[in-house]
Amino acid sequence: DSEFHHDPQAVPQDLPVKKILVIDDEETVLDLCAQLIQINGWEVMTAVGGEEGLRIATRYVDELSCILIDVVMPEMGASELLREFDDRGIYLPVVVMSGFSHARLEFFLERPNVVSIVEKPFRASQIQEALQDAVDFGMRNHCIPDARMATSGTTDPIEFRH
Repeated sequence: DSEFHHDPQAVPQDLPVKKILVIDDEETVLDLCAQLIQINGWEVMTAVGGEEGLRIATRYVDELSCILIDVVMPEMGASELLREFDDRGIYLPVVVMSGFSHARLEFFLERPNVVSIVEKPFRASQIQEALQDAVDFGMRNHCIPDARMATSGTTDPIEFRH
C-alpha cells in the first residue's frame, strides 16, 4: 500500500497510547494487522480465535481502545463473540473484517458498538482508517478507558450511537 508512510513524529507524545485487540484464526492475518497497527504508533494484542480473544478482552478491557474481529472463525465467530462481550459488559468499539462482501455483513452494523466492516483483502489505509474511526467513536461515546476517565465513567451501551 504505497499511500501509507510511517512518521514517528505524527504520534503526539502527550496522548494516551491506543491499544487494539485483533482476533482472527489465521496467524498470517494477525501478523499483518499487528504490523499495520504498530506502524501507526499503537499497541496491539493478538488472539488466535474467538475463545482466546474473549479471555484477553475480558482481562484487559480497561486497557483496550477497540477490537478488530474476523467474522468467521472455528469454535467462536464474531456473532458469538459479540454476544459474549455483551454478557460480560464489554462495550468497546468493534471493527469486523471478513472475506464476505459488505452487503452480506451489514447486519453487524445494527449492533451499537460495531463501527465498521472491512472486507478482506484490505489495504493498509482501509484497516487503519477503520480502527481510527472506532477509537474516535469510543472517545466520543465514553466507551474506552481514556474517555471513561475524563467523564462521569458511564459505559452504558444505550449511549452508543453511530
